[in-house]
Amino acid sequence: MSDKLREYWRNPPQEDGNCPMDYLTADGWIRSGYLVQYISNILPKNAKIIELGSGVGRNLATLKFSGFIHLFGVELNENAIQTMRKTFPSLDGITIFHGPIEDWVNDFDSAAFSLVFTMAVLEHLPPESQDVFQHISRITKRYLLTVEDERYTSFRHFPRNYKRVFEPLGMKQIDEKKRLAGLPDGFKLRLFEKKERSEEP
Repeated sequence: MSDKLREYWRNPPQEDGNCPMDYLTADGWIRSGYLVQYISNILPKNAKIIELGSGVGRNLATLKFSGFIHLFGVELNENAIQTMRKTFPSLDGITIFHGPIEDWVNDFDSAAFSLVFTMAVLEHLPPESQDVFQHISRITKRYLLTVEDERYTSFRHFPRNYKRVFEPLGMKQIDEKKRLAGLPDGFKLRLFEKKERSEEP
């Protein structure tokens, strides 16, 4: 990610609606509820799950409240991590890796997680960070779930068709949904499975 974008996400301007507390709205909880219900239908509660761009931990909190126990996150914004610890003290046992996604995914072991998921995060990675997609595919043992805006463009939005991104990297899309609860029309949910898993008899 460019230095300019990293600085933006480390401390977003208050007026942009991207400060940590801005993610604890009613719509935000609707999105998390939808996401966790979806994940609950594909994985057992003991699955090892990581969220890339975990923010204030709203999605991780909802997963934990739903019974998931092996949860991890990667987050660039230190204020978001501190807000998570204050807002959700029950998440103290969850490991949050502080720093850019591009750095951390390089360090994780291959097939380290049953599920890697993102919500409105990959859309902010510029073209020069595209190597991260190969590592995301590498670190998941089975599933990858993306909930991303694939249409909107700005200085910090880089729309992509994530099926076209991840299928050449060893993933197979097995589900796609649009018109998601609490999210604008440009968002799509895509569920991918490792090709060797999806091709098992």
